[in-house]
Amino acid sequence: MISMRYFSRITNHELKSKYSKVIGWGTGMLFRLHYRQDYFDMDYVIDGTEKNVGKTINGVIVKGPDALELESNKVLVVIYAIYEKEILEQIKPFDHGQIDVIIYPLVDIILKSGHVVPKINGKSCEDLLVFSLIQQIALKSVKFLEIGVCHPVFRNNSYLLNELFSTMPDYKGVLVEANPTCWDLIEDYRPQDKLLKMGAGGDISSSSAKFYMFPNLLGHSTFSKSLANEVIDRGYKCEEINVEVEPINKILSENFDEAPDILFLDVEGLDIDILQSCDLKRWPFKVIVFEAPDTDKEYDFMSNYYVYARTVENIILARKDIMLYI
Repeated sequence: MISMRYFSRITNHELKSKYSKVIGWGTGMLFRLHYRQDYFDMDYVIDGTEKNVGKTINGVIVKGPDALELESNKVLVVIYAIYEKEILEQIKPFDHGQIDVIIYPLVDIILKSGHVVPKINGKSCEDLLVFSLIQQIALKSVKFLEIGVCHPVFRNNSYLLNELFSTMPDYKGVLVEANPTCWDLIEDYRPQDKLLKMGAGGDISSSSAKFYMFPNLLGHSTFSKSLANEVIDRGYKCEEINVEVEPINKILSENFDEAPDILFLDVEGLDIDILQSCDLKRWPFKVIVFEAPDTDKEYDFMSNYYVYARTVENIILARKDIMLYI
């Protein structure tokens, strides 16, 4: 069992003062994008696949998992990958009470100048864009529905709201996630939010649907057979399971008395179907964030909304009547 896992933020300076070594885990895109040596010195980084062992990435030597066997003093492993549960299992054989673990989004970076490096959880700063918008419309607290959570911190558009508002009396977050792999992580990192272990759909008649899970590509798990086949054709292993599903209007009526302020959608190919079936007169969200196959396209359900921002994969909408005050 891992000695300790962090579930709240800590600064890079605090970490360096507590541990004899700081070790990274994960040599993929997240490490290459988010680690810099001037943030904090890392003794080495582990590649669980061992494909990059012996290389130097971002100025840090890459080692295999068995390097942890040689660590007898207290060390910290900083995870730079969304496959947290799998990595924790890989660490266990080497942990004899000397290994603590944190995911990199929870490390606050304070530079030598004293400036704090902004923390971004959304893939393309969607979380900061949403926060900027709700600041402009002067929301004192936040209620939101997020459908398609995946990891509750890494690249998650609602995590910032959870951090900033979850202690407010009127805060409410409802998270809908169909992938069982993510449920424990959501409960660990987001205990203030309500987790619905199911999928969401548009106008659906069945109470369950086939869900295509990709253990090595979590963010691409989907209810869409055509999208799943595209991923399978790229050589990824797929597991098929049946998952409970409910229409979005039913999920809303069972969990909210009035429209939540924000709707977050990221359901790999079904965002548009869900939005087109949602009763936006009954549930007039102030803000909608959804993944769109074409972020330049205008959709019918957008008629009462302004486009506040378009990112690489997402569109952020703000209701026209609240935009009058911006």
